[in-house]
Amino acid sequence: KSGVGKSVLLANMAIQDVLNGQGLCVIDPHGDLVNDILARVPAERAEDVVLFSPADLERPMGLNLLEFDPKYPEQKTFVINEMIGIFDKLYDLRATGGPIFEQYFRNALLLLLDDPNETHTLIDLPRVLTNPDYRKKLLETTPNPLTKEFWIKEAEKAGGDLALANVAPYINSKLNPFLANDLVRPIIGQIHSSVDFRKIMDEGKIFIVNLSKGLLG
Repeated sequence: KSGVGKSVLLANMAIQDVLNGQGLCVIDPHGDLVNDILARVPAERAEDVVLFSPADLERPMGLNLLEFDPKYPEQKTFVINEMIGIFDKLYDLRATGGPIFEQYFRNALLLLLDDPNETHTLIDLPRVLTNPDYRKKLLETTPNPLTKEFWIKEAEKAGGDLALANVAPYINSKLNPFLANDLVRPIIGQIHSSVDFRKIMDEGKIFIVNLSKGLLG
């Protein structure tokens, strides 16, 4: 319950790591803990602080959820599975989407991730589903024959409940809470991520995440 000292304990543990020169990550859903820690970071470690605050509209930090290292193309599968996992946690896809949602969602993401000419973001996903010209442009460059076959032979020819005209609005309705959000869109709409989690961990940075519900809703 409130008032027993959880936040004070967490703040003291975090500052102890800071003073020891260690790296750490603090995720705060309230905001008070973050402010307490930031106020106590010594000057010699100020340059190690990485503050991620989605409510900061003046300096939105980029976080492209579709970004991967081109040297490791197998990361694309990981990115897609993680995206499906996120939406499954939010919407329980087995109850609300099923295999059809996953099939269209996965192949739309594959079209974006396989594009050799551009890096895409989640904001481009609705265009794959609703804009035939945009989809055709991506299909012309994709090196993945299975993705091409799905869109040309299945998705664009399907009828009834499986028709693209029926599936696209359903998928977009799941995306709109993110894409239409003035706090989230500037973050996930940037092509290059400002945060390199691997580097933060390897170099022992102080990663502070302010997810205050009072600011974000």
